[in-house]
Amino acid sequence: CSMDCSHSGALAEFLALGADRRKALLSDAMSPAQLADIEAFCTHVGQAELRARVDVEDESEIVVGDVATCHVLLERKHLRADEAMGPVHAPFFPELKFEEWWFVLVEDAEQPRIVHFERSLETASRIELELRFQVISAGKNSLALHAWCDSYAGLDRRVELTFHASSEDQSKRVYRAHEED
Repeated sequence: CSMDCSHSGALAEFLALGADRRKALLSDAMSPAQLADIEAFCTHVGQAELRARVDVEDESEIVVGDVATCHVLLERKHLRADEAMGPVHAPFFPELKFEEWWFVLVEDAEQPRIVHFERSLETASRIELELRFQVISAGKNSLALHAWCDSYAGLDRRVELTFHASSEDQSKRVYRAHEED
């Protein structure tokens, strides 16, 4: 790459520039045909936005020992709701290849650990996942959700998540037995 493409976010940053800015940046070094190829590629790849939140189903607070859920949404911003992603741009690959996304939830601690991972082959404009994990620490918990694209370097995303978990002793939960139990 003749531009400074040494850092991992270079593709996402390049896509975010917009067509006019990309053309102005590259017009001295590229032919009109090359510029058209680059713009076709940028239109095909598009931008992805990652959002996530953590909660415990049917509970107002998170307590040590709960099974929490990280609700994940990866949205392909260049697709309409009724569209799906086609094969990736890989003209020299011997067969059609579709994007795969790896979602890895990592506990940010002195000793980081993977608490959940999942692969998605979904081609729709929105990928929605629920990553479940057990809460093991009271107090402030910090997680990082990584979304790694297997097809394009530089499209990876990361979201920082924090939540507070009460110890079982601090919890104000009242458990009621069902009338038939």
